[in-house]
Amino acid sequence: MKKTILFFFAICALLTFSFAQDKIKFQEANHDFGVKQKGDPTDFTFVFTNVDTKEVALKSVKASCGCTTPNWTSTPVKPNEKGEIAVSYDSKRVGQFTKSITVVYDSTQQPLILTIKGEIKDVEQLEENHEGHDHAGHDHSSLAPKSLYNYSFPQGSLAFEKVAEEIGVLNTDKTHQMTFRVKNTGKETITFGEFAVNEKIFTNIQYLPKSLLAEQEGVIHITVDGSKATEFGRFNKDFILNTDDKIGAEKRLSITGEFNKVLSEEEKANAPKISFQHLEYNAGAVIAGEKVVHKYVFSNTGKSDLIIESAKGSCGCTVAEPKEKVIKPGQSSEITATFDSSGRIGENIKTITVKSNDPMQENVQLKLTTKVESDPFHAGEVGPSEKK
Repeated sequence: MKKTILFFFAICALLTFSFAQDKIKFQEANHDFGVKQKGDPTDFTFVFTNVDTKEVALKSVKASCGCTTPNWTSTPVKPNEKGEIAVSYDSKRVGQFTKSITVVYDSTQQPLILTIKGEIKDVEQLEENHEGHDHAGHDHSSLAPKSLYNYSFPQGSLAFEKVAEEIGVLNTDKTHQMTFRVKNTGKETITFGEFAVNEKIFTNIQYLPKSLLAEQEGVIHITVDGSKATEFGRFNKDFILNTDDKIGAEKRLSITGEFNKVLSEEEKANAPKISFQHLEYNAGAVIAGEKVVHKYVFSNTGKSDLIIESAKGSCGCTVAEPKEKVIKPGQSSEITATFDSSGRIGENIKTITVKSNDPMQENVQLKLTTKVESDPFHAGEVGPSEKK
């Protein structure tokens, strides 16, 4: 009888444990990075689904060592929705590695264990493997690992894993390093020459190695320096690599992104500043065919010259004209907006976008509102007028 009771409780405990484990289900609990080069990004995201009928929240996610940094979904995950645990391994450490991540959620006592593993090699080790010879001259080409990458973008005898990169938004006080992988698909050694600095934003160029033997792979590191940017906003830049490839010496790569101007406190204090008396104007009711004219008055309350680069209406029926382009500190000016109500029956809300060199508000939007009423007896007889 005692054995039967013990067996019953054991079964209950097992069922309870299984039920708890089934609350979340990972798409993959063990990830193998394979062979990576020292310094390469070594990141992976474990994705899980809440398969329970109630919300599930992760209580803690801990890595087995400081070289692995996890980030996870901190808010409760609703039933049938997904959550993530992002893991980043410090690939500056050469050698094989196996690391665990312990996951605890809700009131579950039994944690889940995720694992990552792989091998980090430095450039010299990779080169030695690709050459297929040891220091004694013995041929080990049959033991050399196959390429980990797809070189789908040929340019002459060189083939690249990619020829373009989108870096997103880069502040002008930051830098961003790009890595382009390349393979010599020809039969002769190809050497990289001096970098043709056609754009000052590209710095710290490194070829590893500088000469590629036939069938050898390498990497090119290029840093984008935001502080070298002279134009801000969206950009698309090309840069040229010089080689001694007989099929074509120049190799072209490109980068896209957005430079975000970051000002120092001193620059902010000395910058121009555009200040409007009002941003909105309601002309009320007007008769169809009547033109509404309004002046938006503004001042330069900054400490350097304010330059009005453009003033554009949201449609052809609204014309905006700045009185002057350059406004000295302390001076005022105006932008005249003219709205043609012809064929615009009903409520009309038009905008004028003013672009200037004010770094804190590069674009200011003005609004003009009016209600156009039909008057078949007098439409078109009333000339331009300013509604106040």
